Amino acid sequence: MTAVLPQKDNQALVYLVEPDNTVTAKTVQLGQIMPNNRVEILTGLQAGDRIVVKGAAYLGDGDKITAISDQ
Repeated sequence: MTAVLPQKDNQALVYLVEPDNTVTAKTVQLGQIMPNNRVEILTGLQAGDRIVVKGAAYLGDGDKITAISDQ
């Protein structure tokens, strides 16, 4: 769950990757924690959103990143 930064009340932050490779913090609502270090996101993301999956704890709004595809 390195992509998810827990907050209060079953909420968390994730960082969305924008088209210019900057990141924007987004609040999401968490659901069930699943095996293999995965968590269900109930609200806050849309299909096709790209999120930071490693190193999110070291980022801030507007930081520029180099995106590396896992595919």
